[in-house]
Amino acid sequence: MIETLGAAIGCLWALGAATQPPPPPPLAISCPAGTQVRGFLPPEGFEQWCEKTSDGGVVRHGPYRAWHSNGQPFIDAEYCSSSRCGRYAEWYASGRPKSLGEFDTQGRYQGHWAFWNEDGSGIEQDFTDGQLVRSVTVPSAESKAAQATAAATPTPPPNVPSPNVPPPTLVPNAGVGGSAWVTQTVPTVTAAVVCPPGAIPGGEPFPQGLVQWCQKRDRYGRWVRHGILREWYPNGLRRSESDYVEGRPTGWVTRWYPNGQKAEETHFHNGVPDGKSAHWTEEGILLGEEVFDHGRRVNVLRGPAPRWPAPP
Repeated sequence: MIETLGAAIGCLWALGAATQPPPPPPLAISCPAGTQVRGFLPPEGFEQWCEKTSDGGVVRHGPYRAWHSNGQPFIDAEYCSSSRCGRYAEWYASGRPKSLGEFDTQGRYQGHWAFWNEDGSGIEQDFTDGQLVRSVTVPSAESKAAQATAAATPTPPPNVPSPNVPPPTLVPNAGVGGSAWVTQTVPTVTAAVVCPPGAIPGGEPFPQGLVQWCQKRDRYGRWVRHGILREWYPNGLRRSESDYVEGRPTGWVTRWYPNGQKAEETHFHNGVPDGKSAHWTEEGILLGEEVFDHGRRVNVLRGPAPRWPAPP
């Protein structure tokens, strides 16, 4: 769907999120030789990928596509023997772009990347072998207009609230501390990852970057993820957190919406869902709970709910 990422990114920044064309409709993937198609297109399913047998296990290899529950494209990516490689594009459920860039053959960020909030603001970043070398914040058109208005508005006297500044969001506090309401805050996690013995960190934590992970060389000398992987949105809130063992997600994988609300929590083993999985809406409403046994759904406790894609 994306032929020239550099040109596409430049066009998207130039047009602005409000005028960007919607993503294409669901299209079945075409798998390379030696692989098989897995998953389903909407409305039967919400993700489709190619997989093959490698070293006695099953790994993703070839195109990968996922869709939101409303049928809008979510992710268009490539895998090379379980690691992300080549083009990568992601959209919000509204159809607005979320991120665009490329991975190298070792699953590391490479070249020019762009990350957007839904209002069109975001960050442009350049990577070399997974290391961040440049980062530029790009405000939305609305933010630029607001900044121009603020610059032309006289500063109000002390203790006089500005008419352009909205009050803080208040939520029920059940009477804690004698007050029934408190300002709602969503914590950020900006700490760098701590890698296990034999692994070293890659990427950069927020605000220097938007993703950081642990990596080590496998028995073939290839760099694979081993340890924690942590991602952030351009606003500094957590995007995802997961653990890897020898290049495959193992343990809990958690994802959050841009507003800080938890979106999914799934237990993985050896790269596939194994155990309980739960999903929520952006308002915190539980969508569904499922139980997996080595990648196979064996029980639906509540739902069913659309599954988010496997971790990067």
